Amino acid sequence: MSADTSPVAAAARTPPPPAAAAASASSARQATPAAQAAEPAAQAAAAAATHTVTLRPPEKVDIGFDARETRRQLEEAIQQLNDQAKRNGRDLNFRVDDAIDRTVITVRSKHTGEVVRQIPSETVLRVAHNIEDMKGLLLNETA
Repeated sequence: MSADTSPVAAAARTPPPPAAAAASASSARQATPAAQAAEPAAQAAAAAATHTVTLRPPEKVDIGFDARETRRQLEEAIQQLNDQAKRNGRDLNFRVDDAIDRTVITVRSKHTGEVVRQIPSETVLRVAHNIEDMKGLLLNETA
């Protein structure tokens, strides 16, 4: 058989550089019995230096939200929008759908009075109403 002369084989036969040998010897010196005996004492000192922290739940913050007042303000704003639309000769109507608690905007033709556009559409409103009706079947709030 012939000797392997590839660069990988040559690198495997080369001894480690002096710095690597010094690092290896240094780590061997750290593992002496005296160093091993000092390690638990150092760990105990580090554990004694730690402080105990008591965790408390965050303080409750009063954001001052009043749902009734907000609803009243919304209804006032809707009334003002409807009045403004009438003054400008527009046939717009703003209202709140109570079942889904959403604002509905209706645009009617001045000449025929028929609904030209509704946002959200009547189909979307019907689906939302059906979902609200189904909530009672899916979730039993008395339990």
